[in-house]
Amino acid sequence: MGKVLYLDDFRPTVTDSMRCLFCGTVHILRHVTGTRTPYFPCPGCDETTSVPEWSLELR
Repeated sequence: MGKVLYLDDFRPTVTDSMRCLFCGTVHILRHVTGTRTPYFPCPGCDETTSVPEWSLELR
């Protein structure tokens, strides 16, 4: 059997300051750039409602 390739391993990653829209927790998350996922998981409440803080300024 061959090795399984994960495409996200080859995409650039960035570290952003995130804010959870559900519980308000501010945390740092390293995530893959170039994805169209608007929400990320929150470590405080286990919901997928975190967004980068810079995107809140654009709203």
